[in-house]
Amino acid sequence: MRLYHGSKAGIVGAIAPTSRSCCDFGRGFYMGEEQRQPLTLICRTDNPKLYELEFDPRGLVVRDIGSNLLWALFVAVNRGAMDAYRDTPLYAKLTSFANDVDVLVGRIANDRVFQAVQFFFKRIITIETLCEVLKALNLGRQYCAISQKACRNIKILSEREVGPTERANLRLKSDMQRKRADELTEKIIDSRRRTDGLFFDEICEKYASGEDFPIC
Repeated sequence: MRLYHGSKAGIVGAIAPTSRSCCDFGRGFYMGEEQRQPLTLICRTDNPKLYELEFDPRGLVVRDIGSNLLWALFVAVNRGAMDAYRDTPLYAKLTSFANDVDVLVGRIANDRVFQAVQFFFKRIITIETLCEVLKALNLGRQYCAISQKACRNIKILSEREVGPTERANLRLKSDMQRKRADELTEKIIDSRRRTDGLFFDEICEKYASGEDFPIC
């Protein structure tokens, strides 16, 4: 399959799962299904590069996390927002997603998604409101190669520099998309009563075992 990767400084040496550990799915090598996905991540840096890749998933253990509430909480775990719940069965369930897996697949998260999840943790919004926000903010899917075995199945087809004019246009589009996402999120949150449904601590108590957790 054809995927895309954006790099702020360019790929040097063999492809490896060496991103920061606080990324959406933890440490790995991230790829998007469309060019626009990695471009928005690198458009604010000097001399970034875009790579077109060929990825062969055959022989690999691939886990699709999906795009529901568990996906959002898994992102929160990797970004350090659920450290207070480390001793809970739910936390153990979420961290197990990456066990014995070569590739994780799921929706891309952005700051608006992460902010909504934090509102959920702080009892500002309920699960119903959070799920509505998650459904509205769909940025496409990403692949994260978390094992070296998976990285060996990635082949670089092309590499190109992203010039200053393209970066400026991308920044403008990114800012406009961020503004629309902010307005949409605020509209959804303002339109729902905060008491509708369950809050995060109530969810943790009701589904203490981590099983049968509600999904969007």
